Amino acid sequence: MLRALFTTRTLALLSFLALALFAIGPEARSGEWFPDVLKLDATDATAKVGERGTLVAKVRLQDGYGVLNSYNHRMFELSSFDEAVKFDRRVVKANVDGQDFVFTVGVTPTAAGRHQINGLIRVGYFKDDTITMVTLPLMVAVVGTE
Repeated sequence: MLRALFTTRTLALLSFLALALFAIGPEARSGEWFPDVLKLDATDATAKVGERGTLVAKVRLQDGYGVLNSYNHRMFELSSFDEAVKFDRRVVKANVDGQDFVFTVGVTPTAAGRHQINGLIRVGYFKDDTITMVTLPLMVAVVGTE
């Protein structure tokens, strides 16, 4: 009896999870659920070692979608793999310009060479009655020159 109950509960749970994944849709499962909505444009920053440069990342919201003005759009968790870059701020709020979220942060390379930068960008948008908040990975570099 106990074994049959356990099996029934297990099957019910697995069925629920399968239905939940089906309801979410293939886009969410694959992790590619924002390319038709958002476009991330970020280029490497270059500065002399010990001097301040500027890293700019822009997220463009496609036509038909609106900026969720009440949301705290931000770039955060900034780090360099080799710890050879200093950031003016670890959390940067977006400046919203029409359909663009623009993130600007000062960076100072502490060593010559190419230094991989990682971070996260979080933005909110809407279409019709649907509000969505997404997190985008940021992967660029800061190049320190002599």
